[in-house]
Amino acid sequence: MELYILRHGDAPYKTLSRERVLSEAGKAETAQVVTARTAELSAVPLIVCSPVRRARETLAVVEQTLSNCPQVLFDDCLRSEGSVQQVETFVDSLQADKLLLISHQPLVGHILNYLTDSSGSASSSTFGGGMRMGMGMAMGTSCLASLDLITFARGCGTLNWLDSPQ
Repeated sequence: MELYILRHGDAPYKTLSRERVLSEAGKAETAQVVTARTAELSAVPLIVCSPVRRARETLAVVEQTLSNCPQVLFDDCLRSEGSVQQVETFVDSLQADKLLLISHQPLVGHILNYLTDSSGSASSSTFGGGMRMGMGMAMGTSCLASLDLITFARGCGTLNWLDSPQ
């Protein structure tokens, strides 16, 4: 399986509402990252997105940037408070060969750690837009990861690349 994981674009905390909106920079950074990987993402037939507004707005940027119109599903398992186990169950039910997930930190970092069996170390090192910290991988806003998976399970994935906006 080819799995792509995109963290939503920049969405500043202006209110206590969970419904934060993307900033103009967040839209531009997402478009930049998606444009750089248009060839790969245009081949993805299915996008699964968190129903939270900042993720939906990130999805809109993806849809505007890509020439194809993949099928889109929304699922609560991709909210920031979702669990890797919920995502694993959901993804397994899809039986997809290629998939793009649009979600939030810390969940996207937990998914990367789980699939690559990365425990993270106390020292910080970077890989693309990610940072390994004591709690594992963290993805910055508008970061896009590519993984090859045998199956959606612990240690069954290889991280191909992790892009971040420039």
